[in-house]
Amino acid sequence: MEMIYGRVDDSFLLLPRYLYALREANPGTLIGLEVDIDCRFKHLFVALAASISPFYFHLRPVIVVDGTHLKGKNSGILFVAVAKDGNEAVFPLAIGVGPIENDESWKWFMSHLRQAFGEPENLLIIKGYRPGVAELLCQAAYAYEQSNYTRAMSAMAALKPKAYEKLLRVGPEKWARSQCPVSRYSFLTSNAAKSFNARLLWARCLPICSMLEAIRLVIEQWFNDRLAAAQESDENLTPEAKQKLSAELVKSRRYTAKRTTEGKYRIRASGRHYMVDLQEQSCECNEFDLDQMPCSHAIAAMRRTSQWRITCTLTTGAVH
Repeated sequence: MEMIYGRVDDSFLLLPRYLYALREANPGTLIGLEVDIDCRFKHLFVALAASISPFYFHLRPVIVVDGTHLKGKNSGILFVAVAKDGNEAVFPLAIGVGPIENDESWKWFMSHLRQAFGEPENLLIIKGYRPGVAELLCQAAYAYEQSNYTRAMSAMAALKPKAYEKLLRVGPEKWARSQCPVSRYSFLTSNAAKSFNARLLWARCLPICSMLEAIRLVIEQWFNDRLAAAQESDENLTPEAKQKLSAELVKSRRYTAKRTTEGKYRIRASGRHYMVDLQEQSCECNEFDLDQMPCSHAIAAMRRTSQWRITCTLTTGAVH
C-alpha cells in the first residue's frame, strides 16, 4: 500500500500542493484548510465547483450531513454533505476531515458549508439522530397528516414517556415531516449521506491526498454516468419521478372527483373525502404540499380539468 499510495505522514506534507492543483483544475471550487500553532493538520473542507452550481439552480434545498471514522493508519472523522438529484440519486456536495467528531469540528465543517452553499430560502439540513422507540417514532416522523402524528405521539407518551419528553426537547420540527416549517420532500433520514460514506469505505483507508483523489474520481464517474444517461433520454421527467407519478395515477383511478369552486375539488377516496386546491397545489392529505409532487388525490382532480396538465406520458397512459 505504501509503494502505491505513499506514507500517511508524507501525504499530509503534500496536501497543500494537492489542494492548489485541485482548485486550479476546478475553478470555483471552495477549499478550507486549518492547521494548529505547530502547522500540523487540523481541519479540511472541499466543495467542488461541479457540486456548488447545480445546488443553487437545480436541486431541492435540502442538505443531509453525516460523519464517519477514517480507517487504517488515518485517524479522524470524514464529514460528508449530500443532496439528492431529481432522480433521487445521492448528489455529493462537500467533504471534510477533522480530528474527532465534536462540536468544534462540526461547527468548522458547517461554517464552511454555509460559505459554499449559502442559506437558500427554506433550506433544511438533516443530521442523523437515533432516539429509539423505532416503530412509533417512524409513525410520527413519516406522517403527512397532523391527526396521524398526534395519534403516534400520544401512544408514545403512554408507552415511553421518557422517550416522548426527549423528542419534544429535541423539537418535532427537526424530525417530523408534518411539523417541519419548510418542505422536507422525501428526505426524512440521513441515509443518503450514510450511503455515500459506505461507497467511500475503501478510500477511507488511504493517505489523505490519495483519499481525496479517490473521492473526486467517484464523484466524477457518477456525474459523467448521469450526464450520459440524461443525454440519451428524451423524457421531461426523471425515471424516479415518472415511476412515482405512475403509481399515483393508478391509485387516482379508484377515486371520484367533484368540482366545488374554481380550481377546487372534493375527492372521495377509500371512504374519506379530501379537498384539493389545484391553484394552490395543495391537498388535505398534505402529500402535495410537503413533497411538492402531485398526490393521487390531486391527479384525480387534474383529470377533471383541461386547465392542468402533467406534460409527460406515463407508463400507464397520458395524464391530462
